[in-house]
Amino acid sequence: MPIHETMANYKTVHTSSYGLSKFKISNLIKQMKYGCSLRCFNIYGLGQDAKNPYSGVISKFILAASLDDQINVFGDGNQTRDFVHIHDVVDAYIAVVNESKSNNSNLNGVFNVGSGVGSSINYIAESIISKTGSQSKISYLNSRSDDVKHSVADVNEFLLRSSFRAKININYGLDSIINVSKKGGLCSEFQI
Repeated sequence: MPIHETMANYKTVHTSSYGLSKFKISNLIKQMKYGCSLRCFNIYGLGQDAKNPYSGVISKFILAASLDDQINVFGDGNQTRDFVHIHDVVDAYIAVVNESKSNNSNLNGVFNVGSGVGSSINYIAESIISKTGSQSKISYLNSRSDDVKHSVADVNEFLLRSSFRAKININYGLDSIINVSKKGGLCSEFQI
């Protein structure tokens, strides 16, 4: 089920200060009747440092695959995420700026930015292994207690109000990163 902007409310139990702060800022923007907050789902693209603990699975998996190391997956790998390419995120912010120049702008509030499509972690890992020609194997680790099983953006509200739609699908996005990475050489200091 896609996650809609209104799903979090005051009854929601927040398990991190990060999530709570996002929730509070979003509600403040709604109450003020002006401003726009974009909730970007799992951003990926060139330039992510795979060794940074806050980087997503795509950069980590590509680094592991480039070294033929094992790819660590928490849980069974069937959990899904909405991956959105950094170029689409930039386009979403540009859409907000362009819309805000209009006297009839209706972009007040909180909007999801994602592809609207879920990809399983297994699919991502297997695709990266295949696309890189890696000998990596997938290693399944215990699931993390705070992991959400499925997280896919409901992007309809932002589409209706701004005409923005993510253009880069996950396969093209992975191909573009891997192709650029191959040209630059892959090593342990690799930044995608």
